Amino acid sequence: QNQEWYDANGVEVHLGTRVVAWDPSAKTVTTDKSTSIGYEKLIVAIGCTALKLPASMGGDLPGVHYVRDNADALSLYDAMAGAKAPVVIGGGYIGLEVAASCAARGMNPAVVMMEPHVMARLWSPEIAAHYENLYESKGTTFHKNAKVKAINKGPDGAVESVELEGGVVIPADLVIVGVGAGAVTAPFDALESTPERFPGGIKVDGTFAASGAGVEPKSVYAIGDIAAFPLAFDGNQIVRMEHVAHARASATHAAECILADSETPYAYTPYFYSRVFEQADSTRKVAWVFYGLQKGEVVTVGDFAPKLAAFWVS
Repeated sequence: QNQEWYDANGVEVHLGTRVVAWDPSAKTVTTDKSTSIGYEKLIVAIGCTALKLPASMGGDLPGVHYVRDNADALSLYDAMAGAKAPVVIGGGYIGLEVAASCAARGMNPAVVMMEPHVMARLWSPEIAAHYENLYESKGTTFHKNAKVKAINKGPDGAVESVELEGGVVIPADLVIVGVGAGAVTAPFDALESTPERFPGGIKVDGTFAASGAGVEPKSVYAIGDIAAFPLAFDGNQIVRMEHVAHARASATHAAECILADSETPYAYTPYFYSRVFEQADSTRKVAWVFYGLQKGEVVTVGDFAPKLAAFWVS
């Protein structure tokens, strides 16, 4: 929303401000500007962080990019204008979308992934093969079942190549790393959490209420990427969902539960989508939508020319 909307609806916005401390007993948060703000209900919507490769293997060299926020995306856009040898590390969401952007510009990107095929958490090998063929037809090269040993720098100190375990060296003047997200809970570490990556994040109930030592029940909520919630769709398994659809739906559900003092559990069907190769001169615009979970036997209908549907049946 814009500032006019916030003003009209009585929302006080503090931009460029970070919460650095939290006192659950006093029900206050403290900002990096030493401002203390009290609350009746606190909603934690801090999102996740992009996982980074260690500096010891070149993860912080000039020319290495991560995509977490708008500034990161703009920086990458500018870097792509002068790059000639992009390497994408990761074959998931970020990796495929960035690779498509590079391929659409005729940059012939290389994609390095640890998995045997792209989008391994969602797609079957058959579905992935169709997309890999499309990307390869546009100049993309895939390095599957591969691990990065080091990102090497050149004489100018910027990235020069990506070295894989096994000895393969890929020339690179631009590296984009998309290897997942981390759920950093600070400064709300006192809230009950789940083990990092399993699934990580702040553990909540079906109303997105969090709990922890010294926390008044139903006084603190966590929503969006940071929330580890019971997924009714899958027998209340505790999961995190890193997608805008869940971010919006969890915010709506938490607000409704708070305002109505409701215990209605969150009913959410996992949903993912992406669109690639949509530039003006594209001869093949591609979009995909995924509902549910990758569980059971997969039945595929169609040949991706131009459509394909798949059903997981258990």
